[in-house]
Amino acid sequence: MPQVPEPDASKMQMGEVAKLTALSVDAIRFYERRTLLPKAPRTAGRFRLYSHEDVAQLGFIRQMQGLGFSLSEIRQLSGLREHRSEACSEVKTLPMAKLKNVRSNLESWNSSSVSWLLIYAHAIRS
Repeated sequence: MPQVPEPDASKMQMGEVAKLTALSVDAIRFYERRTLLPKAPRTAGRFRLYSHEDVAQLGFIRQMQGLGFSLSEIRQLSGLREHRSEACSEVKTLPMAKLKNVRSNLESWNSSSVSWLLIYAHAIRS
């Protein structure tokens, strides 16, 4: 675990990061354990210190989860963000595959919605 000898004004402790990102400290620790966030350096008092890049990464994680990406997929997408010039074609196609899946689900849900509306209409006429 990296140690930071003196506090850096550009670094933030976990509580501040939690407030900025609207995440719980447990969620931040969870993302760190899952290697979606790099291990934070610690002060001599063992407080984790986070950078503005870490805050941006947490925002990215939340955004991608909101779009339905799994943690594994988010890890791949994070790799794409970090190594844009070296990104493999598999990672480049991940967003398109997810979009295709979402569209397929929407079509299925729309079809199901119509069926449920027909059932409802029939039920209220009875």
